[in-house]
Amino acid sequence: MNKTLIAAMLFALAACDTPKVGFRYTGKKPVTVGKNHFTVFYNDKQAQALRHNRIKLRETAQVQENAVTATETVTGCKVRLGSIKGDPGLVEMRLKC
Repeated sequence: MNKTLIAAMLFALAACDTPKVGFRYTGKKPVTVGKNHFTVFYNDKQAQALRHNRIKLRETAQVQENAVTATETVTGCKVRLGSIKGDPGLVEMRLKC
């Protein structure tokens, strides 16, 4: 197997449980809401919820709502309305503590 391919695979696997590049977080906690398993990375102003489980296409509509619930549960803060963005894999939001 090519050394470059092996290095690329290891790099990809190492990034499976990390927030978006450049996000500085002070806390990290795993949480499950509904069928979705998240790791919530957060600081005093913002958070990122990284989903780990597989879902079907028709289940993607519920992911952001579950990510907000997970974040509010972990941080004890409210998510600012209109600040939620992302996709079914990673949801970013600003916090109001």
